[in-house]
Amino acid sequence: MSDSFNISSLIKLFTGYDSAGPNNDKIDTLLEYSKLGGYLNGEYVESTKFKNLSRIKQNKLKKLFNSVKDEFNKIINNPEILPEITDENVEKYINEEHKLYYLEYPTEEQEKMLEKIQKALFKYLIDNGAVIDKNITPDNCNFGFILKSIKKEKQMAEEFKANGEKTLKLINNPYDNNKLKISAEKYIAENSISRIETAQTDLGNGEFDKVAIQKTNTCWALAGINSLLQTEKGKKLLETNSYYDKKTGVFAIHLQEAEENGMHDGIYIVTPEEIAKESANLAEGDGDITAYLIAIEKYFEEVRNNPELEEKMETKNSTVRDVDEGNYNFRFFEILTGGQCSQYPSLYNVKIQNGIGNGSATTAIEYETIYDIAKNKNGASVLTAANHSISVAGVRNGNLLIQESNNNPGFAEEFSDKERNHIVFKPSEPINGAPAYELSKEDYDGYISAASFIRW
Repeated sequence: MSDSFNISSLIKLFTGYDSAGPNNDKIDTLLEYSKLGGYLNGEYVESTKFKNLSRIKQNKLKKLFNSVKDEFNKIINNPEILPEITDENVEKYINEEHKLYYLEYPTEEQEKMLEKIQKALFKYLIDNGAVIDKNITPDNCNFGFILKSIKKEKQMAEEFKANGEKTLKLINNPYDNNKLKISAEKYIAENSISRIETAQTDLGNGEFDKVAIQKTNTCWALAGINSLLQTEKGKKLLETNSYYDKKTGVFAIHLQEAEENGMHDGIYIVTPEEIAKESANLAEGDGDITAYLIAIEKYFEEVRNNPELEEKMETKNSTVRDVDEGNYNFRFFEILTGGQCSQYPSLYNVKIQNGIGNGSATTAIEYETIYDIAKNKNGASVLTAANHSISVAGVRNGNLLIQESNNNPGFAEEFSDKERNHIVFKPSEPINGAPAYELSKEDYDGYISAASFIRW
């Protein structure tokens, strides 16, 4: 080492902190004081750095430490004064707490310092939203683990907010429908397409003017579509992301999530033959809606053939849900808009809590939020009960109005089984020929297991 030195640079060398500033030879934080004292007492492995200094430098540092010892002892002995923990120094304090905690023969001063740091860290975690078990106290808290959880939650909140804002942008700035027209015309020009007519199957007309009835467990997607169709803005969102060629009956469907995953601009071509065929498997009724289901099925198939992408989506909790699975009500909104709408409430400061119901409910979105959206027609909502997704169509008699996608007259009876924690529906007037039911706040809180929405 060179014989020339600056005391503040030596403090930084040993403590890793530079709160004193580059031109200020002072120890002015409890953390600096604690760690430098540890070096001087040979309590750190890195103490060889101190031993390698010249005697003059060692004496300078010892003199500096001793000159502030009385001042810091007053702080250490005052229970009202705690270290100031910030986002910038919290990890350093956690490391210091860990080292002090595992000292074999701590001094009285070190024990008091440990207690102060623990209390300050505990307060920091609580102030930053950590949910801490009542049995955990400052002296038995795993600060590092909880800090990681806080950081992860903050990161997720930032990602969810960004995705929510991206969703809003797409809703308020409709997709360029001309891209779909070009893709459809290109496909038609390169393939032999002859329009087919069948009395048994609705092949669509680009207007979303009929009810689609599920054949397999496509309720999660149908519920998302049906909920959007309850408002003009929601219907427009579906229309701008689809194109129908009147001459051939060919559809071009745009899925924003697929585009963001690099799937040929997220555009999928659906032919009349495919609609006629899949109507027996996915859904029957409105062919426009069936075209969306087919596009999603094609998208899923592409992802399943790309293990790297599939793993990436699993990590983001954007699992590829096969169309023969149900109970994933949030996924249609995500696939259509590219945003993680299951966490959309974070964009609006909606009150969130786990398990608000008094039955088997696990939804974190309160009834009042869903009711407000349904009443004011400023979004779309989907609920899940007993592994089945249903759309919120509006309000009636002070209750939520639910639209069902399976057209089963016995639906209410099948799901009205409180012993199995199934929801209790009150039959209401049909909506566009589809069964409808009223859902009270009491039954929402007790039996709805999941809820998701988008709002504009």
